[in-house]
Amino acid sequence: MKKILIILIVLQLIIILFLPSVLSINNTENICNTSNNETLKSIIYVDDDGGADYTKIQDAIDNATTDDTIIVYDGIYNENILINKKLDIIGSEDSNIIGIDEIEGKPVILIEVNGVTLSKFKIQGVFDGIFLSGVNDCQITYNHILNNERGIYLIESFDNVISNNLISQNTKKGVMLQRCAHDYILNNEFTSNLGIAILIFDAANIEIEYNNFQDNRINAFIVNSPINYWNGNYWNRARIFPKIIFGFRTLIPWINIDWNPAIEQNDIS
Repeated sequence: MKKILIILIVLQLIIILFLPSVLSINNTENICNTSNNETLKSIIYVDDDGGADYTKIQDAIDNATTDDTIIVYDGIYNENILINKKLDIIGSEDSNIIGIDEIEGKPVILIEVNGVTLSKFKIQGVFDGIFLSGVNDCQITYNHILNNERGIYLIESFDNVISNNLISQNTKKGVMLQRCAHDYILNNEFTSNLGIAILIFDAANIEIEYNNFQDNRINAFIVNSPINYWNGNYWNRARIFPKIIFGFRTLIPWINIDWNPAIEQNDIS
């Protein structure tokens, strides 16, 4: 009996002495894993004058990791940009991106991955300002998109938000959606576009709300897009009756309707 008690006491002493160190090792591993996960995300700075991580936006994108944030300081960035990682790319409202590659159809900014945020830039080029190709859940907000052929072009893209942008003086289309669904066009200023401010082509269930349409050659047009939701848009002047948006469906005249047009300009801030 005494031998058994002695053995039990020895085992308890061993457990007391060695268990804390084992727990410590496990805790250390957990801490290391947590630290590694957190360091995967970082903020990258771009300044065309130098003194930041990069002087070119594309260089920052190429060296970024998914879910990083890229902050772009004031300046003029003469480049065409490919965004192929899920990133938040934020300008300063005086960050000017001017496309320099005049290959026909090449956009200033091409987004080809889901979940990108692009905000607070001035964007101008020869063809498309921003082109979203087959992507979902992107946010294009608080940009000035000027003097392109098409300001923003979305094709086969779903659940994207285009909001609080100034879309002006584009020569063919301000915004064009083609074979899209469930995108949101909210609180934008469409002004002085020389063609169609917004064209919806083979698209459905697009929400177009609380935008201002002023001094465009054609404010809106639809093609093969029977069901979309228009609400609270300002159409050049105060309106108390529904606003008809004209178009075609398989060469037959067709309409969408803004049942509740604004009687004064929406506050686009």
